[in-house]
Amino acid sequence: MNNEEGLLRSVVQNPFDDARRLVYADWLEEQGDVRGELLRVQLELAHLDPTSDRYRELWKREKELLPKINKPWLQRIQRYTTPKPCRDITQAIPELKKFAQTSIRLHPHRMAKDRPTDESKFGGQFLWPEDEEWPSCPDCKVPLVPIVQLRKYDIPDVKFYKGTDLVQLLWCVKESAHQWHPKPALFWRKAEQVKKARTEWPDLSPERIQQIDSEAEYLVPKPCSVHPERVVVFPDLDTLRELAGKKMQEIDRKFDDFDFAGADLQERLSSQHGPNDPYGLYQYELEECSGACVGGRVPIKKGKKVFDHFLTLHSAEFGGEGFRRWLPLEDQRRIARLGKPLTAKRLFEEFDRERRLELQESTGMRLGRSQRLYMYICRQADPWTVQVRIGD
Repeated sequence: MNNEEGLLRSVVQNPFDDARRLVYADWLEEQGDVRGELLRVQLELAHLDPTSDRYRELWKREKELLPKINKPWLQRIQRYTTPKPCRDITQAIPELKKFAQTSIRLHPHRMAKDRPTDESKFGGQFLWPEDEEWPSCPDCKVPLVPIVQLRKYDIPDVKFYKGTDLVQLLWCVKESAHQWHPKPALFWRKAEQVKKARTEWPDLSPERIQQIDSEAEYLVPKPCSVHPERVVVFPDLDTLRELAGKKMQEIDRKFDDFDFAGADLQERLSSQHGPNDPYGLYQYELEECSGACVGGRVPIKKGKKVFDHFLTLHSAEFGGEGFRRWLPLEDQRRIARLGKPLTAKRLFEEFDRERRLELQESTGMRLGRSQRLYMYICRQADPWTVQVRIGD
């Protein structure tokens, strides 16, 4: 492993560590490599107010640097930043603070080429021992499809099965055999114990998937890279009412008194792609993450068993009502006109539709009528039990 590959892997394996990113930037700049400047520019942009002059100045410089950068390298090291909500609702409604939770957004983005088999990803080739048979569905006798692979360093807040640092989700795509749900299987591994990785794979071509189930293509993810980011979220309104109990009356009163002053809010409210009241604002900008994420929902109970939220998969990474909040700033800068905030008209009418859909529906999966799949894990007994829910 050369110096650069070692520095790059150090950044990839410590995605929340700014210091390692800066060390790599220093080394690149010592080699006269413009990638070092890009790393510094993007890191500073992630911490700036998007309405500031400095932000616009660095945005312009980023736009000049990006055409000079190798796309596979950029995709491997890219960070994505969720915009802050337009209002800190806990200032207006302090009672909500106790219900805040941390979620890790995965920010799937289509891959220019497959990532190394031991890195986090959607689809593509997973790290699998050569001497371990590829799993099949015991009911349907068809090979399971790789959905998402996650390294512990990308989701460090999650409790992994003892002695492991890699989790892989595969499932059977024959929904008709499983009450119209994909049937999941989780595999926990220690990556370094895979001494010789598989290089041959079962036939999971589109033609084979079509043979298994005519609708199954929408349960197979397009290969995507993963770019973890911690964000603070709140329960959906129904869950909030259950948790708050009698205190919800005071919360409702403060929702009704919410101040809608401000040009940014008026732009949201006047658009057909926007919320129309404080509850809509909460739903689209403060509730659980839009898109794929790990953690952030309250546990569920089934008898004496408690299932912790593990993973949410969503057909869309952002919607028309919440794109200002959930479309990453890095993508917004590539779509918006330089120095201007991204508007609904620019995103949904002027920007190329296919390029928008690559961002909006990056994995290409469609998950039931609600377009959401929630996975929960009960860790009270060995082996751990998995519960899957489609929708709310």
